[in-house]
Amino acid sequence: MAKNRSQLFEDLDVKPKNPYWAWCAKNDTIKRAVFTLWEDLEILDDKWLIHDENSTYKKKGYFDQKRVLELAIQDDFETLGIINVAEDINAAPRKIKEIKDDFVF
Repeated sequence: MAKNRSQLFEDLDVKPKNPYWAWCAKNDTIKRAVFTLWEDLEILDDKWLIHDENSTYKKKGYFDQKRVLELAIQDDFETLGIINVAEDINAAPRKIKEIKDDFVF
């Protein structure tokens, strides 16, 4: 059975600020951050666009992700990503159609 994002966060021992709108989760004690990576936002050389300063969608999840990303860089967190497929890649906010739960990036 496929796991949902909350189950993957639990397996990776991280907690989101709010499980309903958080697109990332972290654990300060073990210095680990996990981000939602959208399948369609992979760019050259296995890089991922996870935070877009020019985004027109700036709600709670956006600012939480920005804060956790800055913390992860500043404090040298282990940084992981879970690959998600969007129902509609043009929607804002996006909804998850499928999670690639067989690996983390």
